[in-house]
Amino acid sequence: MRLLPGSIPDHKRPASRQRNPLNLTMTDPTESAPSSPDSPASELPRTPVMDAGPPVHPLAPMMGVIGAALGCTVYYFLVELMGIRVEMWYGIETFADPRWFAVVAVVPAVSGLVTGLVAGRYGKWYGLLPVAILHPIEFYQLSHQPSQEYVVLGYGLFLFFMVIMLELGLMGGWLGELARKRMGGSQARA
Repeated sequence: MRLLPGSIPDHKRPASRQRNPLNLTMTDPTESAPSSPDSPASELPRTPVMDAGPPVHPLAPMMGVIGAALGCTVYYFLVELMGIRVEMWYGIETFADPRWFAVVAVVPAVSGLVTGLVAGRYGKWYGLLPVAILHPIEFYQLSHQPSQEYVVLGYGLFLFFMVIMLELGLMGGWLGELARKRMGGSQARA
């Protein structure tokens, strides 16, 4: 380790002036522990306490909730605009419709992007919420109202498409978090 001129290495510094890279707070090792159990707790030796990291802004979790609500709103209106339900099976022509592909691939990424932009830090995890909240509700509603026009997807195929949409929502949330970090948003970490 190269020292600057005039600096003192740690092993030659007085004990009261040594650097503490882990931000540990301890009592002086020369202090003796209290001898009687009747001594007040303030005299007990303190244990090391690590710094928990940078302080979190009090509105940071609230911005995540607001971002998730906005992402759910964007997701719901985009799905309604497309007029496609991923949970419905019309036969093999279901996969031939480009709107179906847009609902499976593009809409989760866009809602995750919006969620990540608003949430900032941890936006990638908040980006999962629009898909994780709205699609199981839709699946439950469609599976409990029988129809002759369509068949509801089975659990296995529905979970397969759910995982794909969750991953795309996560990627969109990550991109939103990264964009907010690049724009200099507060509490954004990518």
